[in-house]
Amino acid sequence: MSHSKEELFVMKYKIYPHKDGFEIAADREALLWISEICQGLANLTDEEAKTGANHYHLDEYLGHAEPGSTPLIILYKPDL
Repeated sequence: MSHSKEELFVMKYKIYPHKDGFEIAADREALLWISEICQGLANLTDEEAKTGANHYHLDEYLGHAEPGSTPLIILYKPDL
């Protein structure tokens, strides 16, 4: 997750309910950033997965999701 604050405010994505689930609509930069988040979580050790490092919040409140986005947590659960 190597993006600067400036880059986070330039990329655009929105999370919203869609049919029976959720949809993430995003520009290229945001999709690459979200994929980096997922890869970083997947690379955690089992011990690291037991800590607060095991998740990432995607939320308008944090300043990087578009207004009106539904908050979302990406969580790594190795025993799932």
